Amino acid sequence: MGTYYPSLEKGYLPAWILVLSSIALYQTAKSYIGVIRAGSAAFDATRASRNFGTWTLLGSVLRLYTAYDIQNGGLYDVTIWSFVIGFAYFGLEWVVFGISVPGRRRGLVITLGTCIWMLIQRNHYIESSASL
Repeated sequence: MGTYYPSLEKGYLPAWILVLSSIALYQTAKSYIGVIRAGSAAFDATRASRNFGTWTLLGSVLRLYTAYDIQNGGLYDVTIWSFVIGFAYFGLEWVVFGISVPGRRRGLVITLGTCIWMLIQRNHYIESSASL
């Protein structure tokens, strides 16, 4: 019988990635619920919200697969890149566009911290240490 929770045999990184996947799924739902509530009043805003929700869902699915198949080097590397892209997004929002809300700062800390954690632990989880 399978397990619903990723293996913690080698460490807590798979559990953390699963938590982040769940948070992204929640954010996706919020994006689409906001669109439903707004109706067609502000087409550009609802379109942007759907777009953000769809890309967030993609990140959630990627992280979900990684949490359960963390020894897959290609999947692991793509997930690291997803956190690099997330860090760049949150950083640009803060530094370039001047949007400094607590959620954006949390996003910076979470994406950077997870990216560093994954880079440090890569050889621990991936058997063949192929380079990025």
